[in-house]
Amino acid sequence: MNIEPQTTNLTNDIKNLITTSQEKAIRAVDYQRVLLYWHIGQRILNNQTILASKYQLYLPSEEELVKELCKELQEMKIITC
Repeated sequence: MNIEPQTTNLTNDIKNLITTSQEKAIRAVDYQRVLLYWHIGQRILNNQTILASKYQLYLPSEEELVKELCKELQEMKIITC
């Protein structure tokens, strides 16, 4: 009895399971990353809008704000920019 074809089928089946799971995990992480960036953008926009209308003062550009946020989050060891 030759078990090699059965082993090859089993190996390929397991390989496909692993590959499919890895692809699903990557998509899930990408989805969460996009959602995170969208929420961050919303927070920045809402913050700028509220401050501008409430206090009518000079606000840094979005680029300046993002740089400052990045610096503060790096100091907190939350992210690397």
